[in-house]
Amino acid sequence: MGWLIIATLVTGVSIAVIGLLGEPQTASKNRPFPSNEIDEALVRATPMATILPTPAPAEPYAGPSQAFRSRGGIVIARCEAGLVILRAWSPAPNFHIKSVDRGPGRRGRIEFESDRSEVNVEVLCSPSGLPVHKVTD
Repeated sequence: MGWLIIATLVTGVSIAVIGLLGEPQTASKNRPFPSNEIDEALVRATPMATILPTPAPAEPYAGPSQAFRSRGGIVIARCEAGLVILRAWSPAPNFHIKSVDRGPGRRGRIEFESDRSEVNVEVLCSPSGLPVHKVTD
């Protein structure tokens, strides 16, 4: 009976400490994006869309997110003040994330990998402030 009380106290204290330390101790910064948000972004995006040049904005701003599909997975990116930020990604079936450089920076990059192949997606900000991508298989 005494061990049950001790186990309950240890569990309670552990949960309280984790709660005080916050999410960075228990969360993965490379988490896949929720599927409902990916679906919403894909509805707004056209696969492999051609971005036509438009005049640059007078001030830097946070532009709309764009979703890009590749054989390795989906990447959602946005440009802010001329810097690209990879907001989310989700590997295709049989692929996993090998590495991610999410930005903000001049470019964002993600490597999807499977047992048989590797797919690299690089995202840059166009002069119009929209993200554009290049896929290398």
